[in-house]
Amino acid sequence: MMYEFKVGWCPFCDQGWVEIVKNQMTEELLLYCNECNTNWKTYDDFKKDDIPAYFRQYEEVEFEVDCEAEFSFNIIKPTYQEIINIGWDKYIFKD
Repeated sequence: MMYEFKVGWCPFCDQGWVEIVKNQMTEELLLYCNECNTNWKTYDDFKKDDIPAYFRQYEEVEFEVDCEAEFSFNIIKPTYQEIINIGWDKYIFKD
């Protein structure tokens, strides 16, 4: 299923879904826009759309990347259990 773990529409680019993803290198879950690669460490940060998240894009991730393609490559789909474990299952859109 495409966008299985979507939590909302990106407030920054207004073109993509924000999904719960896993950083393959740190094993942390984060929220990530599939269009502009903006990411948020917490759901509360995502809901604060008054701050342009793009300017925090790379400082919120605990590893350095040289380009968007490399960053996207390190993003994988988490398991539903991993999402439940941090309490983010309640944010997932139910279609």
